[in-house]
Amino acid sequence: MPKGTGFTLIELITSVAIIGIITAIATPSFNNLVIRTHLERTTSDFVQSLALARTKAAYLHTKVAVIPEGAEWGNGWTVYEDINSDGKINQNETVFFRHGPINNSLQIHAGGTIANYIAYIPNGYTARRNNAYLMDSLFFCAPGAKTFNKKLIINFSGRVRIEDIADSCAN
Repeated sequence: MPKGTGFTLIELITSVAIIGIITAIATPSFNNLVIRTHLERTTSDFVQSLALARTKAAYLHTKVAVIPEGAEWGNGWTVYEDINSDGKINQNETVFFRHGPINNSLQIHAGGTIANYIAYIPNGYTARRNNAYLMDSLFFCAPGAKTFNKKLIINFSGRVRIEDIADSCAN
């Protein structure tokens, strides 16, 4: 009887075992890559929203605000013209942009002066509802990830910068 060509059962089992080991090693790295990509994209989206607010404030010579949806930045945010500085979107105020909820694996923490309101005035500076200058930080975090969280710092002149933070998210 002629000898057949192909794989033996031992070769097949060895190949499947090697593929399983490689998959087990690669999966956590791939998950971290996906979370890091979501985190960087969300941070970038927020910075672009702040840039839009600053540009519109200068162009229209009015106050333009960024507010969270439902009092939580993670639910999304809205960029709009805040004519009366009340922190609410009124019928005569123009909405420029709405961002939807962020990925469930991420969190945005903000406290103090920017917990629920960031605005730009026509000179490009940041302001609170009472028009006092504003400077503070937001944290963009992936719970459990301690190596690639982001801190978004806004100074009173309206400049935004991002720092990588090597610890867990601030609450």
